[in-house]
Amino acid sequence: MFYTRVQVPKELQASLGKKEYWISLGTSDRDVAIKRAFDSVKKKRNEIDLELRRSRKEYRLVSDLSDEEVVALGREIYEHLHHHLSTIPRMEAWNYFNSKPTLDFGDSVSTQPTELPDFVKQFVELNLLKINEGSNAFFKVIKIANDVITQLKNEFGATQIHETASSGNSAIFIDPKYRNTK
Repeated sequence: MFYTRVQVPKELQASLGKKEYWISLGTSDRDVAIKRAFDSVKKKRNEIDLELRRSRKEYRLVSDLSDEEVVALGREIYEHLHHHLSTIPRMEAWNYFNSKPTLDFGDSVSTQPTELPDFVKQFVELNLLKINEGSNAFFKVIKIANDVITQLKNEFGATQIHETASSGNSAIFIDPKYRNTK
């Protein structure tokens, strides 16, 4: 089994109670371990970096996002919301989506949304981000939120679970409009 090591900065060692993290790469194959090591180390370093910024109460100001940053932020928001929805019952998740209309992007500035959805606000607070309202980044983040909601609606809709009243067993019902037609 292969492992990789990530060192903790000195100022966090006392609060985390560790000087280093050993991360299992989940394989005995050297080639696979080398491929997995980069992503594993990057993920753990991002977690440590976020903890360090929290301890210092440093916020990242986001005023404009490049295409790569939009993709990365979209993935992070998706993972954040997907994790949240995975911890609650499927019907509750489905009801969550049915109560969230997609945001309207009209042609004029007056019809554009003026605030971030709740789950994006929570994500922004957890990750110590500051996004100025009305900035290019603000509208890109709202667009990302719409895309994430649409994607997760399709995923959670495809596996919506209905309780059968007579037997008390769970049955999986796949709505035809969400079936994969490939």
